[in-house]
Amino acid sequence: MKKTLLGLAAALVVAGASTFFIGASNPQDAAPAPAPKAAVQKWEYKVVDKQDMKPVKLFPPSSLAEDSAKYTNDLGAEGWELVAVLPKPDPAGGGKPNPYVLYFFKRPLN
Repeated sequence: MKKTLLGLAAALVVAGASTFFIGASNPQDAAPAPAPKAAVQKWEYKVVDKQDMKPVKLFPPSSLAEDSAKYTNDLGAEGWELVAVLPKPDPAGGGKPNPYVLYFFKRPLN
């Protein structure tokens, strides 16, 4: 009877120890490794005044819309992305409508 109890106790000790050590080495039970920090994207910005756009010489003569499309497409080919178009503030501060706008572009900074 002593041998049976002793054998049972030894079996329990071995089973408990193996569960402890095997469980501790199981990667699923380990604390997850912290995720690597993603690099923060840096940007460069460009503000273009509609008044400063040089007309594109096309034949036949182009319209203002064609000039704008050509200009912005050229900037797009250089990696610039148009992100906003806002009315240019009235320099006199009178709050009058201004026919000119500001184009805001961004592109990844290398």
